[in-house]
Amino acid sequence: MSKISSKFFYFLAFLLLLALFLFIPEGRQQRLRELLALGSAPAKTLAEITARVSREALGGLPENMSLQERDELLQELAQARIELHAAHNDSERLRQDNITLQTLLRMQRSPKSHTLVICRVLRRLPLSDYYGSILIDRGHSDGLKPGHAVISTEGLVGIVSHAAAKESQVMLLGSPRLSLSCKLARKNMVGLIHGPARKTDKGADLFFPPPKMQLDSISGADFEDVEEGDEVLTCSLGDENLLDDIPIGRISGSEIDSAGSRRYQVHPIASFENLRYVLVAIP
Repeated sequence: MSKISSKFFYFLAFLLLLALFLFIPEGRQQRLRELLALGSAPAKTLAEITARVSREALGGLPENMSLQERDELLQELAQARIELHAAHNDSERLRQDNITLQTLLRMQRSPKSHTLVICRVLRRLPLSDYYGSILIDRGHSDGLKPGHAVISTEGLVGIVSHAAAKESQVMLLGSPRLSLSCKLARKNMVGLIHGPARKTDKGADLFFPPPKMQLDSISGADFEDVEEGDEVLTCSLGDENLLDDIPIGRISGSEIDSAGSRRYQVHPIASFENLRYVLVAIP
């Protein structure tokens, strides 16, 4: 083949490739660009092609979309999935709140000799005092006073420690500062229950659920008949603001302290994990 014929052949081939590039569909143009790029930068181009093919296989995206459009669509789908999950969580939380409020309303309206005030939890410290205190949206203008029992649908969760006009601080059973009188159900025994003791040299314990509460006897000899599983109730002895006979927990074990006296552990009957609404019992 002569030199002129070779040039003419290459010129015709170039025109043919140009025509194919201009008139073939967008999807095939993209593949042609990838093939040309593959010759100049094979590793990088092969990685991009593999990623795109993977996205198409997993997502079933339309063939005629550009890479940028597909990436944007994938981002929108991921965001929509996150929002859907959040909406599902909100719906479940509202459902649980509805169940809790219905139960609290039934408790509030049942015949009784005392008043129950429904309160919403306004604030709860996220770390060190999460199991120690909460702030509720009722105060002394609603009749609340320090010493009033704060209960959930399960039992006692704490007592009012300070009451302002429109909000009150509640000391939970998990607080090491808690101390209140109590009694054992169906037994003529009265004692003093304390919040779980904290060890100052173990700061990490503050981030975990509190250990069991402690129950000390007023007269040690009377407590020889205490058994595991005995129910512990509130007792208004020495505190006229505390309502009697609210379930606190059950005896779960015992030990001998350094003075030789027997001390009992009490497992709370109420859960402290998701307190959003509570009742304050006003005698």
